[in-house]
Amino acid sequence: MITAKSYFSGAGGMDLGMVEAGINILESFEIDKKAVATLKMNFDHTITQCDITQITVLDQQDADVYIATYPCTKYSNIADISGTRTGDDLFLHFFRHIALSKPEAYVIENVPGMRKFQVVMECMTKLPDYYVRVECPVNANWWLPR
Repeated sequence: MITAKSYFSGAGGMDLGMVEAGINILESFEIDKKAVATLKMNFDHTITQCDITQITVLDQQDADVYIATYPCTKYSNIADISGTRTGDDLFLHFFRHIALSKPEAYVIENVPGMRKFQVVMECMTKLPDYYVRVECPVNANWWLPR
């Protein structure tokens, strides 16, 4: 069975999608206490409430896939509703985990505005030893909040 770790899990939408696809989520990392409470009500895997900027990588359990839905207030048109974090540097901490753990694959939730941030796109698409595909499977103009 394919295993995964989820970062910036929020309420668990991406986690649910992975579970529905047959992927076994081992652990979710989330800082927001409301999101953690929601995750704990809906999932049986380990939910860790933490600040990802403060945790180390190499002493953690490995997984086949790493998933990130990091806060995107800088990159999207919706606001930070909980006031926890702006997300400006969090993508770098996710890629620190990728670079050190080297999972088989990583999946990132993207938003249309992300493409204008060259540093973020470079990190997302230029890691050595990974084939990267960037796509928006639906027309985001139809459903993204503005």
